[in-house]
Amino acid sequence: MHNKFKAFESSTYAHDGRVFGIHYGSGHLLGVMAREELKVGSVTVQNQVFGEAVYEPGFAFVLAQFDGVLGLGFPQLAEELGSPVFDSMIAQGVLDEPVFSFYLKNNGSGFGGELLFGGVDETRFVSPINWIPVTQKGYWQIRLDVVKVQGALSFCYRSTKGCQAIVDTGTSLIGGPARDILLLQQFIGATPTAVGEYLIDCVRISSLPVVSFLINNVEYSLTGEQYIRRETLNNKEICFSGFQSIDVPSSAGPVWILGDVFLSQFYSIYDRGHNRSCRRDKKDWLEKKCKEAQVTVDRNDTCTFYQIIKYLLGAWSSSSVPIKDKNAFFSVPVHPETQPILAFTFQNAQYTWTRLAQGYVDSPAVFSAAVQRTLAKMTDLPSTVCVLQYADDLIISSETREDCEKASIIVCNVLAQAGFKASKEKLQWVQPKVTYLGHIIMPGLRAISTDRVQMIRKMKSPQTVQQLQSFLGLVNYCRSWIPDCAIHDKYLRSLIDRKAPPKTLLNWTDEAEMHFAALKKAITTAPSLGLPSFEREFYLHVRETEGVAMGVLLQQHGSTYRPVAYLSKKLDNVAAGMPACLRAVSAAAIVVQMAEKIVLSHPMIVYTSHQVGAILHNMQTQHMTAQRRSGYEAILLATKNLTIQPTSSINPALLGVLGMADMIDDDSPRHYGTS
Repeated sequence: MHNKFKAFESSTYAHDGRVFGIHYGSGHLLGVMAREELKVGSVTVQNQVFGEAVYEPGFAFVLAQFDGVLGLGFPQLAEELGSPVFDSMIAQGVLDEPVFSFYLKNNGSGFGGELLFGGVDETRFVSPINWIPVTQKGYWQIRLDVVKVQGALSFCYRSTKGCQAIVDTGTSLIGGPARDILLLQQFIGATPTAVGEYLIDCVRISSLPVVSFLINNVEYSLTGEQYIRRETLNNKEICFSGFQSIDVPSSAGPVWILGDVFLSQFYSIYDRGHNRSCRRDKKDWLEKKCKEAQVTVDRNDTCTFYQIIKYLLGAWSSSSVPIKDKNAFFSVPVHPETQPILAFTFQNAQYTWTRLAQGYVDSPAVFSAAVQRTLAKMTDLPSTVCVLQYADDLIISSETREDCEKASIIVCNVLAQAGFKASKEKLQWVQPKVTYLGHIIMPGLRAISTDRVQMIRKMKSPQTVQQLQSFLGLVNYCRSWIPDCAIHDKYLRSLIDRKAPPKTLLNWTDEAEMHFAALKKAITTAPSLGLPSFEREFYLHVRETEGVAMGVLLQQHGSTYRPVAYLSKKLDNVAAGMPACLRAVSAAAIVVQMAEKIVLSHPMIVYTSHQVGAILHNMQTQHMTAQRRSGYEAILLATKNLTIQPTSSINPALLGVLGMADMIDDDSPRHYGTS
């Protein structure tokens, strides 16, 4: 409980006589102006002008755990209503400096954070400070250079001026232009709710992409754990996306709002004396318990296979250098001041790690960064060479065998000098065909590795939930080679009770055996796929069948078309219940999103049997919500590299690939969804 303001009990209260009305993010209110003595901690402000809310429709202040708002923006926002609190503090000389700073705690403890007027708390952050100029006085508005999502999506990059961003502790989430936020929500797999929130499956949080904000040439990165909000409702944990759509009109360009989801990860300082703000990494409780030992872990973005493989185009000779698994983490020493953090007890004796522990959650990130710093010391590499690192797997590629061999020797020597040991058994030395990340890479082509094919070929029919999940996990890695993978996957997953223990026996039927055998055959007879060439157009053929979106991505190779990837995914329950024309729209959107991870924003022509653009433009139906329709429009109509080409006939050779042979002799009229 706390004391609420009661004007009639105050001896310093004075009625101003003016009325006012304001609009804010989730509503509006009407009220009257007044003056009162204000105390915040040890700071007292005399005769401060403030507004008393008289009429405020809605539940904002009923549901929220606060009674009002303390504005800390520039006086330009106050208009004629009076001096803001911080300006009054400066005018009355009650501060040491014209500065205030925020430390917002985000660990769910009783301590919510700290607001400091007149200075900064240097125990709360790690130097140096990144000062950012204010671009427009009003809000704390700064320039935002670019927003990146795991290297796959970028916002603000179209303009050399970047975007504008408002730093606002009064906004709970991170806000951005509706079109950008919609694409971001779809990329992270968030699903909309009826009230405008976006939900995320809580078990997926650890695998969500990193979202980075480049401000004043400094990158501020948020992991899924940091931008997802966890709440408990009826003893059930629900996870919400920390991003929301907010379109703020501005002549300076698109505007983002960096609210509490962003600010809770950094210490923020606001300097009115020089009209600038800053962000710094916070110190947490672990650093204090470790005698202020500064342990910095750079969490490198994990690229997709296609983001890596694009650098190998044109390579005719490669070497694969895997670092020994047993040696990998143990090659990185732990600083003596940090070793107490990793202490443990075993058989009544105490031990600690002097080398990087395999059970430590950040070991892969630390090790990957250590390898990256080691490779940065390489010199005299031939200009035709490309060296790629994925965790402890390295590949060295070049257009010539001589350059590849020279570079491979340089890489191995640098690793050896740093104490790393390569695996002789897995080493592939200057070959035209190498196995890398489970793929056989050869000039212009890729195939499933022989070991993986043999492993799947020898697998017997699964009898338990755990065995089936293991099989589907192996198949999922190879799904780019399987045209109808989602159809078989959909049926086999229907046999799994998610609540059942791993050893639960399956109700294995003849139909299940048929789908199981079909997947095994597809993998053991899978053809080689073409490596994507970003100098040529991509062609994507899409169809929907049995509630599954299917597609094949191709590129022209001489006089024929070579498959780059087969794409398939089950429609969600809502989309699966729509009429055929709307299912075609949903299927096109799903497959286009999957293809974009390969195409990487290069030109792509999409062939579909429905005029999906006309359907979205002319649609008047109750089968689809406005949010879902907006999502489809953002994917299919607002993607610049995309051209949609309706067609009533598809190449017969492709029909067989997509499982559409039954359509070749189909003389029934086509429905293009324009009626």
